[in-house]
Amino acid sequence: MRILLLTLGSHGDIHPFFAIAQALLAAGHEPLVATNPYFEAQAKRANIPFVALTEHVDVAEIMQHPGVMHATRGPRVVLQELTLPLVPKLFVATQNILRDFRPDAAIIHPIVLGSHWACEQLNIPVSTATLAPIGWMRAHDKIIFGPWRTHNPQLWATRLDAWIGRHMVRWMLDGSLNKVRKDLGLPKQRDILINEFMRPGLNLGLWSPHFRPPAPGDPVGSVITGFPFFDSHHDHHDEDPNLERFLNGGDPPIIFARGTTAVHIRSPFYDHAIAACTALNRRGVLLVGRDDYRAHLPKLPSNIYAATYAPFSTLLPRGCASVHHGGIGSTAQGLRSGKPTVITPLAHDQFDNAARAKRLGTSETVFSTRLNAQTLTRALRQVLENSDVPRHAADFATRLHSEHPASTILPALQSWLGLATPPPTQGSH
Repeated sequence: MRILLLTLGSHGDIHPFFAIAQALLAAGHEPLVATNPYFEAQAKRANIPFVALTEHVDVAEIMQHPGVMHATRGPRVVLQELTLPLVPKLFVATQNILRDFRPDAAIIHPIVLGSHWACEQLNIPVSTATLAPIGWMRAHDKIIFGPWRTHNPQLWATRLDAWIGRHMVRWMLDGSLNKVRKDLGLPKQRDILINEFMRPGLNLGLWSPHFRPPAPGDPVGSVITGFPFFDSHHDHHDEDPNLERFLNGGDPPIIFARGTTAVHIRSPFYDHAIAACTALNRRGVLLVGRDDYRAHLPKLPSNIYAATYAPFSTLLPRGCASVHHGGIGSTAQGLRSGKPTVITPLAHDQFDNAARAKRLGTSETVFSTRLNAQTLTRALRQVLENSDVPRHAADFATRLHSEHPASTILPALQSWLGLATPPPTQGSH
């Protein structure tokens, strides 16, 4: 199979597509990842075929865009101010890539608007890959859209939120997107973005069925694959020997991280982390993202070490707990570590991911707007001293380690393309 994979966004949006590309390569297929050239060096080091989909944009610069991580305005900023201007360029760039590469099919992140249209125009089958459960908002599922809901609301409340959300997305995008479609000679559509998450065909849900199982209302042809893990960073190649010495020098520390996106936003997060470690008499590791960000930190006590980066797959299992912002990549790695977490969501899917982890009994949640030394200390004490939380975390990690997403994704692709006997799909009608 020749499979084109198109995605945009932060590392959490790119890494799962790299993982799928690696699985395709290992099985003897021909993948090609098209995305922001910011990730090209990372792809090349992993021997993943790569092509530029857009101009080079630094993720740190994107994060400085006002409101991009705001709890309520964030989705509007990302969709209207960052995504919409790219759509005509994505349409043309995808057309060119399709003509050069001639794939059998494309796997596309729903946010890459315009690429779907180019595939349809050239009769290339499209599989939508949704990274987090919140994308399937029409399902009968307890979805959390923001900080106004508890982690375990009544289903009617989340259905109401989903109904409001669909109408807001329609209002924000349909008019502008239909203007672009008219300029491209394409017919008018309704609920354009929502339908990209729920299009007929093969719909890949890139999370563990233990994190969010199939539910009534899932897209037709949906397959929940397991988390596809890819764990490296293009800016950091070498291991930090000082970090290794610190890890070996005492009790397992608490790991504090803000993923690869929120880490670029100035906040008192690390100040609260230092205070919490002091209050709990625990060691800590701060993952600060870039060397120059160390200058923003106060003088660190000997029981705390600041590192720019370390792979979550190897670092988190060596801690006693982790604190992160709840991006789907960080959430998956936290669950795989087998250690308790405290999630401090800021925006987007993070509230929903945090709520699911809490319902699993592996995590506590502190909204970023309520985060301070006291609330963080209290949440960490809860996950560290309540024996049920570490037990649930360890049990869930065991289930994750038994999953093999490639063994789900590849047969699903072959079935969809008529290359194998199709297995029963998980999706409802």
